Amino acid sequence: MKLWMFGLALTTLGASLKAAEKTLDIKDVLHYQITLEPGIFGIFRDGNTLFTFPGEKPFYLKSTYKPDAKEKDLGFGTLHNPYDESDRVNFEPQDRGRRIRGAVRMGDRLAFLDSVTRQFLVYNETRKVWQLPADIILDKARPPRDAGGEGTRAEVAALQAKLTKELSRELSNPDLIAGVSDIPKSWKDKDGSQYVIWLRGTSSPLLTMKCEASEFKNCVLQRACFVKGLPIKEFPEISGITRDLKSDTLRLLHKGRNQILKVSGKSCNSLEIKPHFYLPKSLMNAQTIFIDVKNNFWLGVRDPEGSSSASLFIWEAKDL
Repeated sequence: MKLWMFGLALTTLGASLKAAEKTLDIKDVLHYQITLEPGIFGIFRDGNTLFTFPGEKPFYLKSTYKPDAKEKDLGFGTLHNPYDESDRVNFEPQDRGRRIRGAVRMGDRLAFLDSVTRQFLVYNETRKVWQLPADIILDKARPPRDAGGEGTRAEVAALQAKLTKELSRELSNPDLIAGVSDIPKSWKDKDGSQYVIWLRGTSSPLLTMKCEASEFKNCVLQRACFVKGLPIKEFPEISGITRDLKSDTLRLLHKGRNQILKVSGKSCNSLEIKPHFYLPKSLMNAQTIFIDVKNNFWLGVRDPEGSSSASLFIWEAKDL
């Protein structure tokens, strides 16, 4: 290799490593929300309505977000009352604590993922009623299609048997499902899947999911994606999943590294996980992430941050 080519290679490698080592700056936060309830397990923004989900509670928090607020602490509430325009909304039945790891919208229905019961709690906004929860069938996933087509019966049976065995060891794990996200539109999915989830206790953690569209009555896992770039022993460290709309790729929260990872690829058959950026060192207890339609990045933490007493932080897309 010529000397100038070697130098160019080192420069390129250095730029790549530098990009991977980028750290979000707490000073660049667009807005934050002072803690209403500690321990945020999930975030969902729908227009200017924000849903946050504290753990083990029979309710969620519904807040009005002011995206044009000039001050970092005025995106929620008012100058004299940071809790203004934030309400508790009960799930039904009301006698049970929930651990909601995210939410999705399908038409006039909002579906909240309860990682304890492994169901979606579904609210019909038109009728203003809670309908029966939608079960999630976890052990029927198949291998992804490849250039040769579908997997053989033996391959399908082997995968499902392995999933069943792994899931049987996780029956009491309230955090088996790390989160849910819309499926990237660029993926070559022919099953009609609308979502992806991350299963923390299995050797096939990233799976596509199809939910019954007309009534949202049940959901079935479709494909166990092939992913590389993350050791199996670190699969349980993933604590959140969301879709970056601008790049149409998935992002993962690696709790152990305090890092955001990027899932690259255009098919469930071939995906690679790469480092994207680190979170601020003052936010070492990150628990969930969300990227909204404006491509802003939301982060929920387990315990309030010291200087702001906040549990929710937003960065603009330009800072990512």
